[in-house]
Amino acid sequence: MNPFFQSLATFFGPTIATIVACLAIALAAYAYQNLVQLLPQSMREHVDAIAQMAVRAVEQRYSNADPGATTSRQKKNDALSIMNSVAGALKIPMDAQHASAAIEAAVYALNQREPRVSAQPTVKTPALTAGEPGDIRRGPGG
Repeated sequence: MNPFFQSLATFFGPTIATIVACLAIALAAYAYQNLVQLLPQSMREHVDAIAQMAVRAVEQRYSNADPGATTSRQKKNDALSIMNSVAGALKIPMDAQHASAAIEAAVYALNQREPRVSAQPTVKTPALTAGEPGDIRRGPGG
């Protein structure tokens, strides 16, 4: 072998070996992440997260609409459409039954967190000015 090529191999050999090792580790990590996403538990978590996002998006979309203008069926179809779009973009397989159940669970969780608006009328109390009987504030010079 030519002494010039031998000196190049001696000089660049460890560097090339390190680069090849780093590429192999990166490829293994990428493959591992893709395989983990294919596991049932991970897929269920992804679908649940997508359902929560879709339900919040649909609720935001219809937040200013009349309560009777849209049905829960329309909202659910919109949420399913959003879920299918996001899952397709992320290449996450999703079956319709799990998607429907995830939407129902997300709606239930959302309803549990939001305070209920009561239909009871509010009672207004007259404002007191400083110095009136029953006023706890001190008026000028009081």
